[in-house]
Amino acid sequence: MILLRRTGGVCLAGFLLLSQIAVANPNSRAFTASADDVFRAAKKAAAGHRILIPQDEGLKDLTDSGQEIQSFQFATTLPGVTFRVIAEISVEPQPDGTTKLGIFFHRDRPYVPSSSLELREQQLQNQLESKIATLEQEKDKYETRYEVIHDIDLETYVAKQKEIHRKEYEAKLEEIEQERQAKIADLAGMPTSSFSTMDTAAEKFFKLVEQNLQGGKTKTAAGVNH
Repeated sequence: MILLRRTGGVCLAGFLLLSQIAVANPNSRAFTASADDVFRAAKKAAAGHRILIPQDEGLKDLTDSGQEIQSFQFATTLPGVTFRVIAEISVEPQPDGTTKLGIFFHRDRPYVPSSSLELREQQLQNQLESKIATLEQEKDKYETRYEVIHDIDLETYVAKQKEIHRKEYEAKLEEIEQERQAKIADLAGMPTSSFSTMDTAAEKFFKLVEQNLQGGKTKTAAGVNH
């Protein structure tokens, strides 16, 4: 589940509550510490960078259990990236008692959906419609075999109908996930050549947070230039 919220005039993405997607941005790590401790450690790891104060709109992001998701942002640069980047940090208490720390990098600019996103969304919708149409044809075929030709029994017919419904459900879920990933990538505005850089920067940031939780000292956010 992705939380989208409006902060400082830019629509910023939150983070997956239950799983970490395969690409480098956003990235997350679970810590066996309280959300308040992780939040303080993350703020310390961002020392030396300009912390951006979110616009207070009177609403707070909450987990499914109603706990507040703490967050902040800082302006930074990444090696090999020519424009300024915003790192958005999210701290979420988890049901198992751990705390999930997320980091999401995006361009420092007002976000406007790109034409490529609109094209991608249309392509995904067309793919879904094609898959559903094929499954509907398969459904009609088994209906004919059961009601007209009578070459399959009721048990087989019902089983096939359930299987087709499951495939339709999975196709819709896949389309939703692919559209979500496309929106996150468009929102970030980061070139694919920066994926490994963002992954490295996130990993170093997590290590700094871990050191801070263990009482270590640091002066700047890891792997992220001033």
